[in-house]
Amino acid sequence: MGLSSFFSTAVETGELVSTAADTARVRKVEYVLVPLPGLGEPARAGAEDAALQLAEAADLPVLAVPAGADGLPRSALVNMDLGEASMRALRATLPLVADGGSLTLAHVIPEAESALPHAQDWMELGTMVLDNVLHRLRDTLRLAGNLEVRTKVLQGDPAEVLLELGRDFDLTAVGAPKTRSFGRF
Repeated sequence: MGLSSFFSTAVETGELVSTAADTARVRKVEYVLVPLPGLGEPARAGAEDAALQLAEAADLPVLAVPAGADGLPRSALVNMDLGEASMRALRATLPLVADGGSLTLAHVIPEAESALPHAQDWMELGTMVLDNVLHRLRDTLRLAGNLEVRTKVLQGDPAEVLLELGRDFDLTAVGAPKTRSFGRF
């Protein structure tokens, strides 16, 4: 059995994000693989933005891989909002990272949350809780294989922060970002 038995392809017409999201749901795919133009190419930002929109619309992991990739990625970034979609993105990413590679788990706290009363106190508490959760997850993942696992808790517009941060990685996996980061705690 060849590698092609693990993948399916199709041609669909329509608006890119909604058509891809609908097709992914109908086909019950585990994740969507999105090719990215090379760094510095004009179409890169649009492709990254479409990947984020697709993750949100499909509620599936989206793996964005740079053009020219000729092996398993050595570094991967996973957006962790700690929801089910981000956990699926993490599970989909693990077998794709090369042995000895690095995996970074990132959570972005939206700036809008910092405008709430006593926001700074809540942000500090939330950051400590998130950092603790991500560190426990990191320690668990280290047992799963030969991976260097890092964590980052950042603040800003999630899409902008992840797009900027993702430029330093071979692979970026994003589940559907949630609008409120602390709603689960």
